[in-house]
Amino acid sequence: MASTSLKFYVNNQKLNAKKGTLPIYCRLINNKNKKEFRLPKTFDIKDSEINFWNSMTRRLNIRNHPTNEYLNALEYKFQKLLTYSPEMSLEDFINEIQNINSKKEAEPSLIDYIDKYLIEEIETPIRKEGTKKNYRNAFKQLKNYLKYQKLDKIKICDFTFKEAKGFKLYLEKEFEIFEKKGLLIKKIANQEVSSSTKIKNVKPVFKKAVFEGYLKSNPFENIKLNHRSVKSPPLSSCELRRIYQLELSHLPDLDQIKDIFLFMVYTGLSIIDIHSLSSEDLRETNGGRLMLDDKREKSKSQVRQIIIRPAETIIKKYVRVGRNTKGEKVFPIITSETINRKLKIIAVHANILINLSTKIARNTCRELLYESGIKEPLLINSYMGWSTSTKDKVKMQYLSITERKLLELSCELEIHIHNVLNGGQLVENELISRANALKWSP
Repeated sequence: MASTSLKFYVNNQKLNAKKGTLPIYCRLINNKNKKEFRLPKTFDIKDSEINFWNSMTRRLNIRNHPTNEYLNALEYKFQKLLTYSPEMSLEDFINEIQNINSKKEAEPSLIDYIDKYLIEEIETPIRKEGTKKNYRNAFKQLKNYLKYQKLDKIKICDFTFKEAKGFKLYLEKEFEIFEKKGLLIKKIANQEVSSSTKIKNVKPVFKKAVFEGYLKSNPFENIKLNHRSVKSPPLSSCELRRIYQLELSHLPDLDQIKDIFLFMVYTGLSIIDIHSLSSEDLRETNGGRLMLDDKREKSKSQVRQIIIRPAETIIKKYVRVGRNTKGEKVFPIITSETINRKLKIIAVHANILINLSTKIARNTCRELLYESGIKEPLLINSYMGWSTSTKDKVKMQYLSITERKLLELSCELEIHIHNVLNGGQLVENELISRANALKWSP
């Protein structure tokens, strides 16, 4: 039965003149034998949609159409049967495929299905711990919603757009959920971008349920949210100078956070990259400068930069106090939540009114590169660890990012940062500015 094939087609001879719909048929062929059956009327297409039917893909060229989702589910079930039961007759194939949504009592509950998905699809060695954490959080929120609505026993097939919409509203509201030890526990409202991320992470669960025949379509498909977060503003020169000049030696915990934040400003590394940075990621160039040549943890994009002098000073500070040996991390591991919380305290000490966070450090680095007059996109991408566009990939065939070019970039950035932190003017006396910056006296 290995040569069995499955095809879908629109039966133009069966037009329902009253409703203006056309049925779709499924045909199974094995050698000269063929069997076919009509899909449920729910998945009939409108007469006006016939021009969107693609005879090659045997799908509608309409994004997120429920009929396409059902056809995908049927084909998934067919391929699964073909793999594990290749000797089945055509009749048995049809019976199994047609019964794709039968026997609801045999279906697992949605919560059980989520737990199974977590184990099989998320808790795998190929995923980063940060990614797993995000999925766990999203699944936990969905299960909390089901319990809050007393839907913890709901079957997968009974979770509809109504429940999906309810989950969105649940995420965006703040209210008291239950009482624990005499205290009312509050459910915190999510920002729209945060809600969007959680829904994006639960969508694959329902997509798989569609492929396995538990659902006809993904109930979250038409839940629209804003995926763009509000851009964090970069620090002004005055604000950066205040943090740099802030004396925190009497508060060692905050002093560490200040060092990490400034290092992020100087290098453009994210907090995840800071956590993974080890002495093995750094090497000395022929000129005796420290060079970072590594890949970003999240995107795997290449980062190549000559570490500028103020960042090198911070690295040497931590090497000197014994926090770094070969292969170990440069900085102490501190959670992102702790760093961002303590950055708020630093902002108060420095009289900065904005909501200081690690994200602002990376944005500030990009702004400093721009202010330094560095315009070459390939060099900026290399320094920031940004992915390269198709256009730039073609350009890279003819231009190489040499150590000399990286050194030139670092020198320009050092000059500008030196003048920003010391209140100097970049163009007032360029010769003196360059001399001061290149010897770097923190």
